[in-house]
Amino acid sequence: MEKWLQTAWFFDWLTITLPNGRNGKGERRRADPSEVAEAARLTGTERVEAMRVIHYEDRMGEEEAREARDAFCLWSVLAGLHTQRVGNGTDGFAGALHYADSPIDEERRATVRAGHARNMPSLEIPGGDGRCALLAPQALNAFGPSLLARADVSMDHSQEGLMDALLDYARRMSKASKMAAPRVIESDTGRTFYWGKGEASVKVYQKDLERVADGKLAIEDADPHLVRVEFRFSPKSDKKAGAAGLARNGAWRLLGTVHWVRSMVEQIAALIEVEKGASMAVQRVIKAPDARTVEDKAAYGLEQYARTFCKAAVSRIVAEKFGHDWMGAEVSPEEVRAAVLDMVAAHLDMHGTAEAVVVRAGLDEARDAEAEAMRGAAILDFWMARQHRAAEEAQSGLKEAAASARFEAGQDGDGVSSSGDGRDGSGTVSATVAA
Repeated sequence: MEKWLQTAWFFDWLTITLPNGRNGKGERRRADPSEVAEAARLTGTERVEAMRVIHYEDRMGEEEAREARDAFCLWSVLAGLHTQRVGNGTDGFAGALHYADSPIDEERRATVRAGHARNMPSLEIPGGDGRCALLAPQALNAFGPSLLARADVSMDHSQEGLMDALLDYARRMSKASKMAAPRVIESDTGRTFYWGKGEASVKVYQKDLERVADGKLAIEDADPHLVRVEFRFSPKSDKKAGAAGLARNGAWRLLGTVHWVRSMVEQIAALIEVEKGASMAVQRVIKAPDARTVEDKAAYGLEQYARTFCKAAVSRIVAEKFGHDWMGAEVSPEEVRAAVLDMVAAHLDMHGTAEAVVVRAGLDEARDAEAEAMRGAAILDFWMARQHRAAEEAQSGLKEAAASARFEAGQDGDGVSSSGDGRDGSGTVSATVAA
């Protein structure tokens, strides 16, 4: 079944954006609303400094959006496309640059949208009579971390009665699963039905009749039994990066991410006799992955806390060098930088952070493949031994707690309840006999 999934299913639409450098999302980088509100409450030099940070974030947002736009344009040209026309954008974008196979072709192959007040630029690759199947994988692998806004994954198959069988299946499943009933449309493009739930939907239609209506195919050349099954995936914000990462390994991977889609694909495989009774592997989309690099995260952390470090350094300098005399103190920026570095170094030394990172990454010494494998095995053994000790300690603690509870209740471990020691006649002893 996997071979059929890999060869029969293809991208028929792709829209991606690039993540911003602050939080890895598809919105343009800006200062947090809380930072803006805090700046509004401040006065004097503190407000000036806060506004400087806000303006910096806005400038970085503009720069990142411009770089993303330029990257999409460069990719389009390197993919062999040519500028076709420019016009108004959609969905809030101020403008759109369309690309085609040549400057005079009418069929667009890609569109770069930019100028949105909130969102990063986007790259859109429509179906394009099969060109998307070739261009989409290239785009997904060209930009590294990206965010998938929309992907259509399609299959064409000619079989008499397939359209009716799929419509009957959708109607049956709607009743069984409480999904909305499929919506059927009859027109000059043939019969089409739409069905779906959540982040995915499906469009099933007579592909050749659509081509005839569009003037791309003569009626005598049309195959009335050719059916296109087109699944559309529109992941939520926290799944966009995960979906893009999954799609890099093939359009068919997205089919395994939604339960009802998997079931329908399995039904299609049975109807066209690919493999009866076969089941698709579940494809997990990791939610809310951070698309930023380690350097990006570090830079963001520095931006967030640089002022705090500098304030702490200034406070220490004034206290130690000038006896807390803020009026009489004179501190240079170089002194502040040196004090910050001393504070960071002291913290790293105290907690052994640098050593821990080096050892965890295996950088404490150079190793060949065998030595690295043995290091990994030793780490696994250590972890399992620690887990075993923790389990034993927890079990021992439970036993001690149970014994303490029995003692407080006046009952020993053999079910004997006692009061006094029984040696001087003042105590009594009774045994509980198990049934």
